[in-house]
Amino acid sequence: MPLILSSKWLGRIFIRTLFGKVAQEEHVEVTRTILAANSKKDRVSLVDFQVREDHYPALGQIKVPTIVVCGEQDRTCPRWHSERLGTEIPDARNVWLPDVGHAVVYEAPRSLTGRWDHWSVDAQAKKIQLAVIKGKEI
Repeated sequence: MPLILSSKWLGRIFIRTLFGKVAQEEHVEVTRTILAANSKKDRVSLVDFQVREDHYPALGQIKVPTIVVCGEQDRTCPRWHSERLGTEIPDARNVWLPDVGHAVVYEAPRSLTGRWDHWSVDAQAKKIQLAVIKGKEI
């Protein structure tokens, strides 16, 4: 992989697979540059972590409202994984973005902003409702 990433032409072709239907050239290049700058040991550790670590049993311990934001064109993270996160994290939901790949923050930053604001308001309302039900002060 390092040889592919060090080549602008081949690296961009490889990194482009992380994106959905539309990818800005500078986002592809920034991603390639970041990955190429990491040592082989760091890249291997990242892949090893993703493949061998099992964090699913701890998902139920997450105590904050959660949005699992997913690109419908994501070829890196399987859909079943994102769906499992949305199901097993308490008070979580999935949001699927059409025509977006794995690089959601590059491809659809504006669609994220409004969703966070709305979710934050919902979360605060739920916190207030729970406090009232339990008779606690906020």
